[in-house]
Amino acid sequence: MDKKEKFLNKIPLLDKIKILQAIDCILIGDIRFLDIKKLKGSDNQFRVRVGKYRIKFTKHATFNQVAEVTHRNDNTY
Repeated sequence: MDKKEKFLNKIPLLDKIKILQAIDCILIGDIRFLDIKKLKGSDNQFRVRVGKYRIKFTKHATFNQVAEVTHRNDNTY
């Protein structure tokens, strides 16, 4: 079990469902309705906010790769 799966197992069920739906949208490339911002200092790294959580992903020419799922706190931004 990797770090992302361990994190997802610890969060509440409704939040987990929203995060998994957002991850599915990221992986298939349908990111129109997500709260996305480009990360500074990189050409192809983005973040998606889902409630009090955020998903970092890398956008490639033919696919998207989820890098990390973390909990937002006061020091995040």
